[in-house]
Amino acid sequence: MEQAEEHFHKNEPKDFVLRELEMECLYAGQICDDRDVSMFCINQVKENIDLIYDDFRKEMKPHDICRSLKSCE
Repeated sequence: MEQAEEHFHKNEPKDFVLRELEMECLYAGQICDDRDVSMFCINQVKENIDLIYDDFRKEMKPHDICRSLKSCE
């Protein structure tokens, strides 16, 4: 989420931010050695990209966005 926030501040379009978040999801799955983690994350991002992008526009912090999606532990 933090990497996507950096791109948002550079005024990157929503589809670019979406791709960045998907890459972070793939990385998370690699770290956990669990493809299901990647797929769950990617699905969450795709389903919520409008909300995520709008929250970036409101200058919310990545952790707050994650909590608003109820996706953080």
